[in-house]
Amino acid sequence: MSEELRAYQENRIRSHVDAVAPSWILTLGCGALAVLDSVLLLPFLDGAGFGLFLVLAVALACGALWGLIRVPVRRHSLREDGVRRQAESVRQLNDAVNQALGLSAEWRRGLASAAALETWSPLEQGESRA
Repeated sequence: MSEELRAYQENRIRSHVDAVAPSWILTLGCGALAVLDSVLLLPFLDGAGFGLFLVLAVALACGALWGLIRVPVRRHSLREDGVRRQAESVRQLNDAVNQALGLSAEWRRGLASAAALETWSPLEQGESRA
């Protein structure tokens, strides 16, 4: 039973990890704007305008870079989280099965003592009827 749970969760983890895809529009847009800013604006500016648009170009380049780096980082974190949840759920399932087995054994012992109580009579103990 735990192997079926493990296989089911492995499929879910794999589907969640595979669903993470790069946002190409954001990545390419940031990259293109960073290049345009660097090529078309920065050569013609000086002073505060140059500093502002340089910071903007660096921020856009970082955004484009993050668009590429984000996917493997997110997939890794999803995989780790899935493995942790998988181990926890298998542990909970095993605990539940062990608890069910313990309750079943206790129930069987109760049935055995109930059968002994059915044959018990107070008259056998030497008591008289009132």
